Amino acid sequence: MMQSTVEQRFWKYVSPEPNSGCWLWDGAATRQGYGMLNMNGPRRLASHISLEMDGRPRPHDRSFACHHCDMPNCVNPDHLYWGDYRTNAADSIRRGRFVLPVWRRGEENNKAKLTADQVLEIRRSTTETTYEIADRFGISQAAAWYIRTRKTWGHI
Repeated sequence: MMQSTVEQRFWKYVSPEPNSGCWLWDGAATRQGYGMLNMNGPRRLASHISLEMDGRPRPHDRSFACHHCDMPNCVNPDHLYWGDYRTNAADSIRRGRFVLPVWRRGEENNKAKLTADQVLEIRRSTTETTYEIADRFGISQAAAWYIRTRKTWGHI
């Protein structure tokens, strides 16, 4: 049986998109949508393979393929360039895609499991153990202890 080349395997998963000019990757992908190709062992990013096939080898092991088109699954080398964290972050800021994380405290945090009233109730409870509090409020014993000792929810 004749083994296919990297180029043959690469093109098997590419679908050109006529409106944008993107070459969309239809093969395996990362959770973030970046194409992956198994290279007889280690999996590699399809965008890296595309740039290398275009005659642009990876300049450094910390380099990664940046996209002019903002499409993670695009492997068109005309839409790609080698960059590092700084160049990619600068590009993201320039295009208005960079969003700083906003840390919200207490109930304003979308991951909060408790309300401010519940936290105050936990702090007022002097007869219950942290295990009992954790069970009653559906939180871990550590979370109950952190609340009681004001290591978390210290703003109330």
